[in-house]
Amino acid sequence: MISSNTLFGKTIVFMPYLWLVIGISIGGNISDKVGRKGTFIYSIAMYAIGDILLNLSINYVSYF
Repeated sequence: MISSNTLFGKTIVFMPYLWLVIGISIGGNISDKVGRKGTFIYSIAMYAIGDILLNLSINYVSYF
């Protein structure tokens, strides 16, 4: 188990929230230009690609 006292553990805990803020700010602008449906399809595709890459990685460090 990864300890949340280490820098690596704190980074893993913090990263989803950072990407959430970035995704919301970028997704809102894209949604205004492309539309909600196109933005939704793009976000689901990016999630699927990330999920496949994460499942193919040996451990969390090798994902990057």
